[in-house]
Amino acid sequence: MEKNDSISRKYSNGYFLLLILLVMVFLTSFLGNHLLSKRYQNTLDNLLSINRLFITVESTNSSIYDCYLYLRYDSWSELEKQFEETGIQAAIVREELDRKYSRNVTDCVFMVEAYLDQCRILKDLLYSYEEHQINSTEMAVGMEQLYDETQKLYFYINISFKDIYSEKLQEAENLQLEIRKVTCFIQALQVILLLFAVLISIIYHERVLSGITKAIERMTDFVEKIKENPGSRERLHLKSRDELAIFSDTLNDLLDMIEKQMRELEESGFIKEQLKQVEIENLRMHNDLKTSQLRLLQSRINPHFLFNTLNSITSYARMGDTEKTVELMEETAEYLRYNLEKLTKAVTLKEEIENVKSYVMIQKIRFDTRFSFGFNIEKICENQIMPCMILQPLVENSIRHGLHNVSNGGRVAIRVYKQESRICIEVEDNGKGFDSQVLKQFRDHLKDPEDGKQIGLKNIYMRLKLFYSDDLKFHISSIPGCTEVYISMPEHSGEI
Repeated sequence: MEKNDSISRKYSNGYFLLLILLVMVFLTSFLGNHLLSKRYQNTLDNLLSINRLFITVESTNSSIYDCYLYLRYDSWSELEKQFEETGIQAAIVREELDRKYSRNVTDCVFMVEAYLDQCRILKDLLYSYEEHQINSTEMAVGMEQLYDETQKLYFYINISFKDIYSEKLQEAENLQLEIRKVTCFIQALQVILLLFAVLISIIYHERVLSGITKAIERMTDFVEKIKENPGSRERLHLKSRDELAIFSDTLNDLLDMIEKQMRELEESGFIKEQLKQVEIENLRMHNDLKTSQLRLLQSRINPHFLFNTLNSITSYARMGDTEKTVELMEETAEYLRYNLEKLTKAVTLKEEIENVKSYVMIQKIRFDTRFSFGFNIEKICENQIMPCMILQPLVENSIRHGLHNVSNGGRVAIRVYKQESRICIEVEDNGKGFDSQVLKQFRDHLKDPEDGKQIGLKNIYMRLKLFYSDDLKFHISSIPGCTEVYISMPEHSGEI
């Protein structure tokens, strides 16, 4: 089956959509506040500029009054500063008129500039009158008339400022109403977006998350039925087009292969007694190999292992642990795929290691920190050709028999190295170990081809002997706290 819509993609799409909605809510709030703040700041800056102009005009008029009435020498320099400051403020207000035109402000600026021109003329006359001591009645009358004109202009400027303040206050009131409308609109839009996000979350939960949980529950129920009735022809069909569907199809293929193997075994006839001794011996070896392969298949198809793994997947899915659920599904699917594809084929040691790592990853997810695993593999050994499913049963055997009573701190070490022209494999665990009597029974069962005990280890031993033509060393040693399986085989690399 081709995977069209993975679980991780389903989760990613939902999270991405919710993230977009949240970003839209944030941007709506941010941009709305930014635009309103900018308009408010512009209005305030314009009002402050006009107010500063008014203050400088008042100061200028006070200074020109001192100069005219008292002819104080210390007022001349202050008056020049007031002229300059008033001119600067008038220029600032004129620049702001380019952005927003106002008739009242324009008239006021023109009056201020005319006022400054008259004040400068009056200042020059006063300075000449005081400096040169010109005692002329005509000049005094002219200065008085000019001063009166400046005061009239100052009076009109004050009236103009009052009109401007009224206009600006009206603009501020209109802006306040507009800000309230825009604020209400932004708040309404945010509420709509948040409600839409909640609606999407509810729909996503019902259509996606619940679907995944129901699919896992169906798979668990199906495995339970197969466990009760291994001969059932019922198959599991999921239409989710994700890892769960791949897993169900792989499980169906595995059950079909079991059924086919069992049917072929039932249909095989009896061996004729008249065959020659050599033919009988060859046939016995052939049947041993077939029996070994069948036992391998039976040992690999462990309903208890699959049932526990699916229970773990269901638990993590119900707890909402997406990453562990997806990881456990992918590792289990990869493990089953290897079992199906490499059933009767020779493989490289590298492929065996990768399969063991998938198995180990499943155990780590299931048992968390209860067990730890170590790999020390020499790269030169990775191309070694060997039968399929040698290492994984050894690791599983260490967990089931060596570490089954260990609640924490259990460790399995896998070492592969080259020694002279041979490849050596060691699988070691730190379990309770076996006493010498139990260890002797292990070895006796291993050597007796007719004994039906220790099927797992005997399966491995028989297939290795057949594959390497008896050129094999297979040794089990055990002391309290350490059990080791040692395998030494001739180097055999090349294309499969």
